[in-house]
Amino acid sequence: MITKLVKLLVFAVFAVMALGQMGVQITPLLAGIGVAGVGLSLAMQSVLGNLVAGLNIIFSKPFTVGEYIELLGVYGQVQDISLFSTILLHADNSRVVVPNRKIVGEILHNYGTMRQMSLSVGVAYDADITIATVKAILDRNPRVLKDPAPVCRRFQSRRLLGRHLELLGDLVRARLATESLDELPQLFNVLRGDMNVVGPRPEQPRIFQQLRSEIAQYQHRQRVLPGITGWAQINHHYDASVDDVKRKVAYDLEYIARCSAIEDLMIMLRTFPVIAFKKGAW
Repeated sequence: MITKLVKLLVFAVFAVMALGQMGVQITPLLAGIGVAGVGLSLAMQSVLGNLVAGLNIIFSKPFTVGEYIELLGVYGQVQDISLFSTILLHADNSRVVVPNRKIVGEILHNYGTMRQMSLSVGVAYDADITIATVKAILDRNPRVLKDPAPVCRRFQSRRLLGRHLELLGDLVRARLATESLDELPQLFNVLRGDMNVVGPRPEQPRIFQQLRSEIAQYQHRQRVLPGITGWAQINHHYDASVDDVKRKVAYDLEYIARCSAIEDLMIMLRTFPVIAFKKGAW
């Protein structure tokens, strides 16, 4: 193909020279050829990129036919290397055609002529299976090579990891509650504008619906944004009964009636002894 292109280019040059010798004005012709060349080069940019990359692969030989490679998330055995693309044979016997310009400049893992596979097997948490058992099964399989020996590793599943993170979160919340700091993570909601530093204690929607039907004026607490600390929080302990909630609602309504910047400052100043020295309500 390259030979044909060279012959065509030489013929075109000699044709233009012959026309010039015959007295034909070739300046407009050369201008037209130049414009056509620019358009053709833009249209064939990807094709020429594949061609140059193919020549690079052929001469540098980062892999050869018959080797197993992995790149761009694709794994397979090299079946053919052409000027424009490389064909891989996938593990499921499908063919993967990779443009050469996608190969050059990318991270390529060459396994050589030895096929390697990575298998993940899920087992139950209470299954009596060890790494030694898996290695013994692989050793008895004649299709598994002894050199290099297979590598077995144990990975925790996302579900188990999520459970561990959940337990860790419970421990952190319990520790914060012990130190009267369980409302500290609510600072993120204050920064987003969903809460204030001072205000009634926030409540879960399900519990809010229940208490609204049992306690008069309970919904009036929603006239202001909830807060990390508040008049009820520093004057009464955590809720243990509906009567405790009624007392705290009374404190919240008192705060709403006289809400001001000075009132918020006084409540914040009284919050520090409650947290640091266990004074006041706790």
